[in-house]
Amino acid sequence: MSDLDPRIWLSFEGHTPGEHDWIKLYLLALAVLIPTAIFGLLTVFLLTLLVTLIANGRGNFELATLLAWIIVAGYFAWATSALIHPLGAGRYFAEGIGARRATTQEADAYRDATSTLKLEQVQRTPKCLYVLDRHELNAAVVGDAILVNRAVFDDEFLPAVIAHELGHLNSMDARVSCAANRLASLANITAYWRTGTTEAWLSGRKLGCLWGLAMLIVRGCSGGLQTKMMAPAWASWWRLREYAADDYAGQLGQAQELATFLEENALLYDTPIRFLWTSTESHPPTALRVERLREQRERA
Repeated sequence: MSDLDPRIWLSFEGHTPGEHDWIKLYLLALAVLIPTAIFGLLTVFLLTLLVTLIANGRGNFELATLLAWIIVAGYFAWATSALIHPLGAGRYFAEGIGARRATTQEADAYRDATSTLKLEQVQRTPKCLYVLDRHELNAAVVGDAILVNRAVFDDEFLPAVIAHELGHLNSMDARVSCAANRLASLANITAYWRTGTTEAWLSGRKLGCLWGLAMLIVRGCSGGLQTKMMAPAWASWWRLREYAADDYAGQLGQAQELATFLEENALLYDTPIRFLWTSTESHPPTALRVERLREQRERA
């Protein structure tokens, strides 16, 4: 078996690529968000204190403390709960990007494709199938759902694509991805406000110091800087997990088919990325994936 991409700096000691590195990364992601959590606690506490002072003429310290802990701790608990069960994550994401339910013909094609796989090795299958009306040959797993671009249903490599996605589903990949995305959700939601590029932000500048204070609160509570700091580390882990999902597809009998699919449909679009280990590119070079799959096929 060929070595993994040497530009990936996470550990690989003969086990499934990146199998347990998510634990270190998630704990690190929580650690770097400690300042954000403290800022959030203080912000909620002071705002609640101000509201109760205006409403009752006396600040309610007990309510302010309780509410601050409920909101901040609840946010982190909600994100971390995805590691156990990402309830509703797949459906929410699918509908958020405009995916639809599969037609009868598409559902039949999906069942025919999975019937060709060695399903006795599959412990977890998607609960939902969504279709994205795009022409790119691509698919993804989010939570307990699989999203397949419409064009893939007309492609002979549909079983290979599904086998790769089952590799993500039958590991911690889908759940870790959901948890990490939830941790970054505040940063993503407030990105336009933090960068000052929206019309609302520009118009709000007329409020002067008050608006500046509001933006300071948004920046402090969003964790945008910490999210950017973690992006290269998460991307490195994802590149390892792409190798692992390829290996899983090989175990389902699709190593050669997936290698051919990548060679014909992905290799052409690869471009050089300087210092890949510092980038946020989530997929390793296609040529290395093809080589690994071909060698796995030869060993079988």
